[in-house]
Parts: sequence; structure tokens; C-alpha cells
Amino acid sequence: MEGRLVGQTRSDEEHLVTLNDGLRVITAVMPFKEVTSELIHLPPDSELRLTGICEYRSNHRREAEGYQLLLWSGKDIELVAPAPWWTGDRLLLAVGGLLVVALGSLGWVNFLRRRVEQTQGRFAAAFQASPVPVAIVTRTQFRFINVNRSFLNQFEFRRANLIGKTADSVGLFPSPEKKRRLLDRLMAGSSVQDFEGEIRTKDGRELSVILSAEIIDLDGEECLLVLFQDVTERVNLMNQLRESQKMEAIGQLAAGVAHDFNNLLTIIRGNSELIGMMVDRNSEVAELNGEMDHAADRAADLTRQLLAFSRKQVMQKTTFDLNGIVVGSTKMLQRLLGEKITVRQELAPATVPLIADSGMLDQIIMNLAINARDAMPEGGQLTLRTSVVIYTETNLPTHAEAHAGEFAVLEIADTGEGMSPETKKRVFEPFFTTKEVGKGTGLGLSTVYGIVRQHKGWVELDSEVGRGTCFRFLLPAAAPEDLSPDTDETSTSFFRGTETVMVVEDEDVVSRMIQRTLTASGYSVLVAPDGPSAREIWATERDRVDLLVTDLVMPNSLSGLDIAREFKSEKTDLAVIFVSGYSADVIKGEGDVLPGSGFVPKPFTRDKLMTAVHDTLNNRRQAPISPASPPQSARP
Repeated sequence: MEGRLVGQTRSDEEHLVTLNDGLRVITAVMPFKEVTSELIHLPPDSELRLTGICEYRSNHRREAEGYQLLLWSGKDIELVAPAPWWTGDRLLLAVGGLLVVALGSLGWVNFLRRRVEQTQGRFAAAFQASPVPVAIVTRTQFRFINVNRSFLNQFEFRRANLIGKTADSVGLFPSPEKKRRLLDRLMAGSSVQDFEGEIRTKDGRELSVILSAEIIDLDGEECLLVLFQDVTERVNLMNQLRESQKMEAIGQLAAGVAHDFNNLLTIIRGNSELIGMMVDRNSEVAELNGEMDHAADRAADLTRQLLAFSRKQVMQKTTFDLNGIVVGSTKMLQRLLGEKITVRQELAPATVPLIADSGMLDQIIMNLAINARDAMPEGGQLTLRTSVVIYTETNLPTHAEAHAGEFAVLEIADTGEGMSPETKKRVFEPFFTTKEVGKGTGLGLSTVYGIVRQHKGWVELDSEVGRGTCFRFLLPAAAPEDLSPDTDETSTSFFRGTETVMVVEDEDVVSRMIQRTLTASGYSVLVAPDGPSAREIWATERDRVDLLVTDLVMPNSLSGLDIAREFKSEKTDLAVIFVSGYSADVIKGEGDVLPGSGFVPKPFTRDKLMTAVHDTLNNRRQAPISPASPPQSARP
């Protein structure tokens, strides 16, 4: 403000300067120790320019009761013009100035100044002590005026490298579009609440934050008080949950497609074998038939991969040492990867027992080794590590699928090209691939994902462009004493029989194919298209039926499992074989209800079907038959 000096007075701690700007009389307060001799000897009516903080006082009706200007040093006072010669008005101004000084001596000026200092001190203490990152920036340029300690610690900046600089110059906002939308909202209103955005730290990491901003006045300039809430961990978990739900939906679709496709392949493969039995092996028809078989086998491999992704692949779990699997795979991997790539093992010092399908685990290692080879065209290193980890509810990793328990850990790391963030988001999707057309189906990693999920585990992925890739698989561990002994697998050739088999299959062509296969091997066959029809046949032919071959999933809300339970309850020595394009896990879970039951996954060959028929009937013959309770009508 500018005005003419009315008068000056002193107290123990401060110096009062009273000015009249032509409209009002205002008192300015400054520390007594800052008063200069030039100021003390200024005559009244000298024109002064004062720079300080203006305090405003009002009553409960918001009516003005007084003003006060706070000065910090003598530099805040500037002489604009010396005092004029004596005039009549000068006496009146001097009297008015004395009255103002007298009012100031009443003490309210000192009280107001102390309250302002207390308020400012409390705000500064709260500002610095806040656990939430807070910054004061200019409204137009987002130039930093002040930040608290939490802001510096959270985003890894130093105060000297931040104050006075704009957000653009320090690269705070990685997304210019979101920054523009934030500023547009601030320009349109006085505040912004819960604005979702990203912040780039000093070392280049991007964090997800929620911003809330309020416009404040600071020395006459509109500024922003901005609060930052770091929600990176929450956003990552939500993204993982959404990805998991998306993969679950894709898995259900893939399982349905694979199931129906397996029915078609069963028809193609089974009839092809029957045709092969009817024609000369050296004929052109036999050659064409062989090509059709080969194509059907390749299609069956694809459906198996889809079922693995959807976690509906047939599993044969055993308990074994993970170290042994890795050691057994290394020699084969070295031949597969070539001389340019070195394969290293970093095995846990003790055994790493786990419950899993060892064949599926080999499939995981093979798929990732092939991907690593493609990512290291100039050579590199592939490392396989094993370990054991125990998680409780207090130390769970930040992964949407993580749960407490003891886990066997397999890490497969390469020194290849690495993945971009966009690729990492889609890496487990079926048919997604970064390879050239014809170089891959995009089912390798989706199969790996399905296998791990089917084993009640999860996958952690760490990859950056130019820094390689590391997959970390966590699978349920087992007790060392539960390790399964090595067993030799034996193969069984075709067998013939004279028993009666009931076939329950809703797919007519599949049913006819099974019937032809069984009839050609000497068996008598009864055919039913669904559960109710099977019940009707069972009511009259119960004593004849030795084996039930039924599809697992059928219409009319009566599954093959329901039929098998019902028939077994009436005839305990009935042999049962399930056929399905889905998993056998649900049947294996009912082992006490259906002892000795077999399973043949679709698509199957004649050899697999007949081997299952022979083995199941043979087990039935060898099992002791418990005497059935006599019916109540036969009791004396």
C-alpha cells in the first residue's frame, strides 16, 4: 500500500507506523529491532510504500472492524516522496494518527499478530508432519512453491531440485493428457476431488495416485494445495483381479470349444481307425487315411492345450522332488537350445517335494525354454532355480491369487530381450503371440498359465525390455515322506471279450463309433442316448450289464456320474468307464463312491478305449464281491 505517514510509536517489542492512503488509516507493525534511524526521523506527511501481509478483522456479520499490515524488516518500507511543507490538514492527520496509535496500544493489534503467527506455525507443522504427500504449486504453471517430507520420501525427490521448478521440467506427470484434464477441471472450479492419475518418481518409476486439489491465495497469487494418495498397490491388485476374471471367462469359452471339438475328433479318429481295418494297408486309401489320422492328432494337441489353459486337462498327480525334474530336463534342454545358450541350475540344498503332474511340469519347462531361445537369438543364459517358501496371512505377496501355505518354487529366467508393459499384460492370453506368422500358435504360455492354476498355484512375472525375463511358479509343496517311488509304465495291446457293455452317449455319431469298436472286439453292446433312456434299459437288462461306458456331461440334468452312482448302488460289481472332453478331476474326487472306475479322455483311439475296457473289467474280476443284502420281501 501507499500513503502519507501519520505518525509512529514504539512498544517493548514492536514499532507501529500509521499511514493514510486517502480512504482509511492503517497501522503497520514491524519488529522493534528492525527499525532504522532514517525511519524514526521521517517527518509526518512523508509518502511511503509498504510491502507486507495485510490482516483483516471482521465481526460476526462479516463487517470490517479493522486492518493491520505486518512488516518483517526495514526493507519493507520505501520512501516515495518527502513530506510537504506545513498545511492545515497536517494537524488533523496527526490527530487522527494519534487516535489510531492509541487504539493500537489497547492490545488487539498484538493479539491478532500473535494469533496469526500461531496459526501459521500450526499449519506449517501439520503440513510437514502429514503422512500424505502434499505440495503447494502455482495454479497456471504447476510450479512448486513448497512440498512436505512425505512428498519427498514417496516420490524420491530432493527439495533443492524441486522448489521453483514446474511439474513439466521435473517430468512429474507421465501422461500429458491427464495433466491437461486436471488443469481444465481446476480452471472450471475451485477444487478437484479424487482425480485418478500417474506420477513419475525421480528414478523413473510410475506410481498410480489419487489427487485432490484446493485453490488457495498465497501473497495475492492463486495457488493449489495438492494432496497425493499412492494407490499403486491397490491398482495393481485390481488389474490382476480383472485379468484373472478375463482369463477365467476366456478359459470357459476355450473349454466349451475344446469339448465339442473333441467330440468331433473322436468321431474322425475312431472312424478313421475302423476304415484302416477294412482296407489294404498298402492301398492309396490307407495312405490318405493315415494323413487324416495325423491331422486329427495335431488337432487333438491343440484341444489339449486349450483344456490346459482352461484348467480342465486330465491330471495324474504324484508327489516327487522338483530338483529331480529340473536335473532330468537340463540335458534335454541343452540339446534343444543349442550351443549359444548356456543352461544353469541353482537347486535348493534339500529336496523340494511337490504334488503335481510331472508331465505337465515338463511341459512348462519346455514351453518356457522355447520362448527363451526365441528371445535370445544371439545366445545367452537360461537359469532354472528351485526353492521352498512358506507364506502366512501376514507375509503374503501382493498377487491376486496368492494364498497361505508351503510352496515349491520354480524360477525360469533368461537374459533375452525382455517384454514391454503391453506385452506383459497379454502374455498369458490364448493365441496372443509376438512371433511372426507361422512361427507359433500363441498357446504356449496360456497352457503354462492353465497348468499352474489347475495345480492351485500362481505365476509371478518380472520382465523389462533389454533386461531379460523371469517366470516364478509357486506350486503346493508336499511332505518329503510322501515322495512317490519310481514306477515303470507298461503298455497293453488289444483284448477281446464277451461281456455286455452299456454305452450312454448323447452324441449319436460318437455312440455309434464306440458301439462298432466294442462289437468288433466281441462285446455285446446296449446303447442309450441319455440318462432316462439308460434307466429304462437298466430296469430290464440289469443282470446282463457288466460294464457302463458313459459320457460325463449329458443333457436332461442327469450326468454320467449320477447314472453311475445309481447303477453301482444296485449292482456293486458293475465296472464303470467315463469318457469326456473335460477333466477327470471331478471323478477322481469321488474315488470312494466309484471304486475302480476308469477314464478315457476325448478324443481317444481304438487302442486307448479297448485298453481301458480290458483293464476296468479285469479289475472287476479280481476285486472281491461283497454279498448283496437280500431284499426285504425275501426275509422270513
